[in-house]
Amino acid sequence: MTILLGKPSRKARMHQPSSSDAPGRAFAAMHRKFRVLTLTGAAIAALAACQAPVEVAAPPTDQTIRASADAGPGTNPISAERARAVFSALCVDQRGSPAGTEAAAAADGFVKNTTYGTYYHPRDNLSVKLINGDCSMVFASRAPVGELEAALTSLTAGAPPVRFSPSSLPSEDPYYNVSIPAQ
Repeated sequence: MTILLGKPSRKARMHQPSSSDAPGRAFAAMHRKFRVLTLTGAAIAALAACQAPVEVAAPPTDQTIRASADAGPGTNPISAERARAVFSALCVDQRGSPAGTEAAAAADGFVKNTTYGTYYHPRDNLSVKLINGDCSMVFASRAPVGELEAALTSLTAGAPPVRFSPSSLPSEDPYYNVSIPAQ
């Protein structure tokens, strides 16, 4: 890249304001500063293009679950779509497989509570637990009950049956439990 600096052409000088014009002088000074900044920016960009590319480490291919005795749920209630996606990935698709559920939980950022064996999402208010192969998910949601029930119970077409129940405990965000028996 070549940058030519020098005296402005006759045509460029014709467009400059006269020296007796104070606002025109200010404009000309500002124009010169802009030209210097533009040339400086172009030079920096040219030098940056010569820099060797920075290597970024690929994410680990093995999904290892994070674990903590203090793990607990996040505070964000979830949508019906999110509830369906998590329940499908961690429970329905895994059919009670502890290794499969743990891998799916790790891929979604869950943290395993080492005391209770429950998987908690650090941002979303939801948890997943395997009990004798049955998979249960408890979550908070502001979505309509009918929308949640339809989204979750339609995952298996009835075999095995998905159990869905709203919590009777009063809270700001309603809680729900959805579970599927082991296969």
